[in-house]
Amino acid sequence: MEIYVLKFSACLLVFWLVYVLFLERQNMHHFKRFYLLCTLALAIIIPTLTVTEYIEPIITNLETAPLFIPLEPSFVEMPIEDTSFFNLETILWLVYGIGVLLFSIRFLINLVKMQRRISKNENIAKRSFIYVLLQENLIPHSFFKYIFFNKTRYESHNIPKEVMLHEETHAKQLHSLDIIILELLQIAFWFHPLIYILKHHVKLNHEFLADQAVLIHGSDAKTYQNILLQFSSNTQNHQLSSAINYSSIKKRFTVMKTQTSKTRIWLSTLLILPIIAILFYSFAEKEYVEKETTDVADAIKEELKEVDAYKHQYVGDNIVEIYLEKFNQYEILRNDEPHYIHKSESEKNQMEDLFSDLGGIYFRMSKENKANVKRPISPIKPYVQITLKDKTYYKKYKELTAEEKATLPPPPPPTKNSQSYISIQEKPIMVILINRKGDLLINDEQGSISDIESKLKKLSKSFDKSRAVYVKYEGTEDSYKVIKDVKSLIKKYDFKMIHADASQIAPPPPPVKQQKSKGGPNTEDTQSIYNPTFLEYINEMENESASFYLDGEEISAKKAKAIATNHEGKRTEMTTQKNTKGKYVVKLTSYEKRKIYARSIELKILNDNSYLIDGKKATKKTFVDVFNQLHQDITSEIRNNVMNIHVSSSKEISDKETWFIYNSLQDYGFYRIVTPNQEINRAKGNTPFAIESHISTQQKATKKQVAEYNAWAKKINVAIKKANADKSYEYPIIKQKDVKYYINIYKNLMTDEQRKNAEPLPQIPPPPPPPPPPPPAHKKAKGDPIEINGATYYFIQKNGKTTYYDSYGKEVDINKIPPPPPIPNNATPEQKAKMKKASDAYMKANPDKVGKATMENGEEIDVIEVPSDLQGSVEINGETFYYTTSNGKTTYFNRYGKEVKMDNLPPPPPAPESTLDFVIRMAKTNAKFFNEGKSISSDKAIDLLKKNPKLNVNAQKTETKTPLIYITKKPILIGVKGNDGESINKTSKNILPMANGKTIKSGKISMTRDEIKAIKLTTENGKVTEFKFKIPGKPTLTIKSNTLNVDALKNLKSAKKDDHLVLFAFKDGSKSDIAPLVIIITD
Repeated sequence: MEIYVLKFSACLLVFWLVYVLFLERQNMHHFKRFYLLCTLALAIIIPTLTVTEYIEPIITNLETAPLFIPLEPSFVEMPIEDTSFFNLETILWLVYGIGVLLFSIRFLINLVKMQRRISKNENIAKRSFIYVLLQENLIPHSFFKYIFFNKTRYESHNIPKEVMLHEETHAKQLHSLDIIILELLQIAFWFHPLIYILKHHVKLNHEFLADQAVLIHGSDAKTYQNILLQFSSNTQNHQLSSAINYSSIKKRFTVMKTQTSKTRIWLSTLLILPIIAILFYSFAEKEYVEKETTDVADAIKEELKEVDAYKHQYVGDNIVEIYLEKFNQYEILRNDEPHYIHKSESEKNQMEDLFSDLGGIYFRMSKENKANVKRPISPIKPYVQITLKDKTYYKKYKELTAEEKATLPPPPPPTKNSQSYISIQEKPIMVILINRKGDLLINDEQGSISDIESKLKKLSKSFDKSRAVYVKYEGTEDSYKVIKDVKSLIKKYDFKMIHADASQIAPPPPPVKQQKSKGGPNTEDTQSIYNPTFLEYINEMENESASFYLDGEEISAKKAKAIATNHEGKRTEMTTQKNTKGKYVVKLTSYEKRKIYARSIELKILNDNSYLIDGKKATKKTFVDVFNQLHQDITSEIRNNVMNIHVSSSKEISDKETWFIYNSLQDYGFYRIVTPNQEINRAKGNTPFAIESHISTQQKATKKQVAEYNAWAKKINVAIKKANADKSYEYPIIKQKDVKYYINIYKNLMTDEQRKNAEPLPQIPPPPPPPPPPPPAHKKAKGDPIEINGATYYFIQKNGKTTYYDSYGKEVDINKIPPPPPIPNNATPEQKAKMKKASDAYMKANPDKVGKATMENGEEIDVIEVPSDLQGSVEINGETFYYTTSNGKTTYFNRYGKEVKMDNLPPPPPAPESTLDFVIRMAKTNAKFFNEGKSISSDKAIDLLKKNPKLNVNAQKTETKTPLIYITKKPILIGVKGNDGESINKTSKNILPMANGKTIKSGKISMTRDEIKAIKLTTENGKVTEFKFKIPGKPTLTIKSNTLNVDALKNLKSAKKDDHLVLFAFKDGSKSDIAPLVIIITD
């Protein structure tokens, strides 16, 4: 299951990336719909397919022998552990099941809601569609042939034809079917993020299709975009339907303008085919089948002749039937009394032959066939064979004494923490087979011990993660001699030996003497004599008083043991040596410190001034970004020592181009840049050739570059002009790399003629200077810092003399430093503390300028004596600044004590425009003027304002873009529109609402939930016929009654204490304006 999910995810990820990178913004929406749905199906199907590959058969000269292969250890009775029901696998399946259940319930609830919405509202049949008219104020949406509109808007014909056509397209093209399919997939793969992402893309493509249909019918694109903005929504209440969504508006507007040629559509279609083929061959299951040849047939016939002598039986498609037949015979003998250990020798031999045959057949079975049969149980079970004091006998494992247990071979390692343990699932780096005569087969090729050593030596220098060597041998005297040499070589080159399964290998004869070797294994040691774990080896070396080193630095034995304990999943190389004193030295090398070999990047300069960087396309703007994606497993410091950049081009590479590459890669890091005509070696400190001036053969900028520059320069110039004219506009933020790029086009690439016709180069102010460097370390170490007027100085006291330095280490005259400004009365506590600190520092540095003063309460304080004409304050643009004068120089400070330059202060803001000036300005724009609702001339309007400047003036825009200026003595009501020639003064009466017969004069009232539920709204004109009701976090409801309806009462349940409920837009049958009412919940 895990492998399937991983393969499914990989396929889905590749399909999604292809869609986002190549298809999403193209105007071929029908193809995109087909692509998105088909890729989901392909991602599900591909991992289940099987690719059959026919291979040449391998004929070996290994001889077969009737070998006893114990499929289960016959010498240890392992206790049966009760596995807990709540293991990790069970918990994961339980969580998955809960997720499926919850999403299924959610899906059913949405279907029921949709069915109720259809059945409980008015339905109108229109052609092949059914319009469902809703009381709720929801945006139009569709579900199959049902299209949902707000009833009020539909009946008043306020729904544009473009919106209706949009929704009819959703219904006609069955977009709801796609959403239902995705919802079902979401139930099964609720945990998968790519399902949600693809669901979003499918819905967005539905909107592209609907937009395309509207524009094809002749609708104006600009008008349609404005309609979309009016009818868009960000709500998530349309799980199963197609609705206009606000979050996708910008992308839809962009795609509307995109035109895709038929050639591009065909190319996109052809692109899909190789991707599907690659995914199919990458993630489909592979089955290898040997070809049947006459040579193989002859070889099998010859082998069958030898097999007859050993009474072996070859099996084919009927392997399971043959196995079950032998298994039944074996089980009858095993279950018949007496037990195997008490049977006659002939019966024992018969059982052992059957057990050996079953083991051989079981070993050749496929995984599918093994799942249909049982493994045979050793005939000796539940006893074990004990050989003690020259006597051999049988006993049950639980009845063994400690002395008897000591004679048994050790069980396999219980955990994966042991360094000697290698999982059978680890892919071996080499396969070695040894037959009973000691002949070797190395990776299906006949070889010798020297061949094994040569291959292991070569593999030990590779970075392959696997360190396992698979070894299978037959238990004969000749094979044991060979396996001893093989094991020695495996240990010599730090590999580990895999026995295909402990139950499939006949154990070697036990060693004569068990012993531990100090300082590591001796050449004559076998796997069973010396095979300590990493931690055991470190402990043994500690007992020998060895020294330990990690990456060349000496470490303690305790740290070495910690590394050995936590080394799982990590690679640690270990070397043991003796020093000149005869003591052991253990050197450990971490995986991170492995040797980094030289690397290279191929950089090709294309004819269109773009680049191909290791197969990735790049422009000058994206040049550095593409490089930063490569070789990120090493730092820039390492790249400075190993990275070679090989530059090639079909034309001559200019020195200017080489300089561009050289400067761009300074931060990325490189060792060499090699071009056809020069080599830049960082270690040697050389740089590219100097750029020669060739004004007469100036390179001409391309049309694309000129267009890019003009667009950028125009945008920047307009922004700078706005900022200069109106201080409320901020200066544009410009990226430094863009400035360099476009200035290079303007100054270096454009011809004089191109520059003459191009946008002027923006006058961009220089960037602010970098902050001053910190003071020199030796200066700071000798003296203490002191802050005066926001600047830091350093002083050194030596032989009673104090010397002062600035932040650059330059000596300064403290007498020339002006005193800090006085502390303003309105300063904050933090500002006062900071400015007091500056004053204290100044007094400490200038004791001769400090005097004494007595307060009214008799308290004596220190004061800075400064002549009155050398300090004071001045007010500029409503802000107070302070100044001090020293040696003829006046320094200004703001109220925070920070020095400011007077020439940088902004000019005072312009005076506000008077009413008369405004009317004169409007007269110049040919505006229409009205006085008390009657049309007048512009001269008459100006004359009225001159006589009475207190008249009220209101300006309004119209569809004709001619401003309308209304002059009146009455107060202006903001937001009330008037028509040409009409007075804009509101003559209707403004009244207060009444709750339960009580007039709410303040506009606010506190009520309990029960009181709110029973509220009755009236006015002095009678009963309220309609109003709007708003609860925080809920949509606004329109209620056509004077009491709360069912939806309002339902929303009221979610309201919290102290929430403010707003009732507004009251109607009572009159033309009166009714003030809104705010209700505060008290419980």
